Amino acid sequence: YEYARKLNPDINFIPPSIKSLDSFLSSTRSLDYVGTRLHAGIRALQHRRRSIIIGVDNRALEMAKDFNLPVVNREEINAIEERITGSWSTDIKLPHDEIKKWSNQFSNLLRNPVTPPDPSLLKKIFGRSLRKFITRS
Repeated sequence: YEYARKLNPDINFIPPSIKSLDSFLSSTRSLDYVGTRLHAGIRALQHRRRSIIIGVDNRALEMAKDFNLPVVNREEINAIEERITGSWSTDIKLPHDEIKKWSNQFSNLLRNPVTPPDPSLLKKIFGRSLRKFITRS
């Protein structure tokens, strides 16, 4: 905050909340998101804003490969100006089949709940009662 103020005393900060971010992104201002916060960049995309996420860790860089997120590696910081001033489109690729398969594992679990092991068996294995850790419905 202080460093940014030294660079530009007229800079405006939005409060650090999702409500404030959504309000800012849904405004009529012409704006793009450029920053290191992965989820803020994704939120900007959800608001149909151009977004350039600066990849500062492996997480953002790998998501860029997997989902075609607009991430620029911090080692290639000079490419940001080119992206901002250039024309480009966002084409997110989501693996819908894999997401459905992943989420179905939880619905299957709800339909066929796992029965907890018999407490007497656990006592034999662990040498003490674990009853207080096991709840039965």
